[in-house]
Amino acid sequence: MFDYFFNSWASFIIFLLAVTYILILQYTARKESRPRKLSEPELLAKLARVGPHSEYDLFYIAAREWHVPGTRVESDFKAYLLEGFIPYYVNSYLRKMISEDDQIYRPPFTFGGGSLPWLK
Repeated sequence: MFDYFFNSWASFIIFLLAVTYILILQYTARKESRPRKLSEPELLAKLARVGPHSEYDLFYIAAREWHVPGTRVESDFKAYLLEGFIPYYVNSYLRKMISEDDQIYRPPFTFGGGSLPWLK
């Protein structure tokens, strides 16, 4: 049976390239699946996804504690949407609301000990 598949060097080389490609994918998946600290935009999105409030609402809730006017909150939220900039009052609110364990990214799907890179 193996003689049928490996009757020429070309098919054997293609088989070796395929196996090498799969091994490289596995190595990359394990490397990418290591826990890492979440960035502020990721924390904000996580808090919005888990809680009852949207990201927009979280900006206003955080602004109440620092007495930031609504016009500034609007412009800061636009800057967040366009550039990913998170103002100081939202960072402060995020640090209060998110515990240390919630700040670590763990991949949702593991295959052979690591996440597949195309699932991010």
